[in-house]
Amino acid sequence: MRHLRFYTVHLPRRRAPVDMAPLFVREGFSWWAFVLTVLWTLYHRLWLASAAVAAAEISIYALAKSHFLGPVSIEVLMMAVHVTCGLWGNDWLRHKLSRGGYAIAGVVAAENLAHAQLRFIDRHGAAAV
Repeated sequence: MRHLRFYTVHLPRRRAPVDMAPLFVREGFSWWAFVLTVLWTLYHRLWLASAAVAAAEISIYALAKSHFLGPVSIEVLMMAVHVTCGLWGNDWLRHKLSRGGYAIAGVVAAENLAHAQLRFIDRHGAAAV
């Protein structure tokens, strides 16, 4: 049985630059954002999210060093930060794209990113790319 993944397709509102190809952002949980948190947000230039995640992790680290909370509480808080990044990471990326001149052109369901790109081209033609 095949598992379909959903991707939102983002096209530039103004089609002038040739290098502005459609971008595909996967719906759902982002494992890379979950594991790498601050590095993932920095890589995607999500500056506000990077600052918020770094501040949260530094605060949790400070709580751990002050022995204000126990080790289990610290782990639960740190896990909450990582799960939040995993759950919201792709949504933060979509929001950044919408503010950066991209509009959502549609949603594509496919087995992987390559099939999603092919399906989008089949549906909208090569002119959309």
